[in-house]
Amino acid sequence: MSRLVLSRRQLLARAGAAAAGGVVAACESWARRAPMVTPVPLVYDDKGGLFIEVHVHGNGPVRLLLDTGASRSTLSTPYVAMLGIPTREGATIEGTAGKVTTRDATAEIVVPGLGTEPVDVAVYDFGSYDHKCVGILGAEFLRRAPFRLRYRVPSLDWNAPRPERSVAMTLDGGIPRIGAIVNGKPLELRVDTGAAFPPGPDAYMNLTEAQAKSVGLTGEPIDVFTATGTGDAVLKLPVHRLASLEVAGVAIPRAFAIVQPRVGYFERPDAVGFLGNSVLEKLDPFFDYAAGVFGIGL
Repeated sequence: MSRLVLSRRQLLARAGAAAAGGVVAACESWARRAPMVTPVPLVYDDKGGLFIEVHVHGNGPVRLLLDTGASRSTLSTPYVAMLGIPTREGATIEGTAGKVTTRDATAEIVVPGLGTEPVDVAVYDFGSYDHKCVGILGAEFLRRAPFRLRYRVPSLDWNAPRPERSVAMTLDGGIPRIGAIVNGKPLELRVDTGAAFPPGPDAYMNLTEAQAKSVGLTGEPIDVFTATGTGDAVLKLPVHRLASLEVAGVAIPRAFAIVQPRVGYFERPDAVGFLGNSVLEKLDPFFDYAAGVFGIGL
């Protein structure tokens, strides 16, 4: 019987072809498994509010505030009543300006890019300056897939790839929390896309009174803002200029800190400040709740 004899070069060529074929097969298999990036339009308005359009019980589209600072999704009492959705006894929600008693309801909400799924939502007299907004899209939905926010488009990209610049993220009661560097000192901060501030070149973030003191903000403020929060409580907020602010290795110029009084959530000894849209719009942030990753998408 004749025997095929291959030269060393032929053997290497065949081995290389087999390896290449294996790589191609592996890539094709990965491509079949990897979810497709799905861009979804958002509304980012001149007041700094970030909204997504959804359908609720087959009605809509209506807007929900896209809020990483919300541990639960919500619908307003009048809207739930209009749709005839039954409610049941709820709990108390703690916000930045106080607490509000809620009821609960099960609502079928269609979120673009995620599909339809019944979800338990909190129901209370939620109000918004945007008359199309009837509630909040919170952690129940945002933890379902990694996503990136692109403020200049504006859009949300479900199943976005993890960017190179990223840091560890924990969930504080369902709310993303990361480390940042403020005036050269490390601080823990929540990441809150429900915190609206008119877009512009300046970047405003929020600190607790204790955090503000720890980074040297003890003098007279350069301004005092007035704001409303949960339960329509009115707050007076001192504003200080920061020497520096760094998030995930990216320096944020023209940064300012708004100091939160000890009201609502900020009465808690474990409370921390937060980064809102005024900072996040300059970063196009990435969130992966399951993997515990926050990234900079720029």
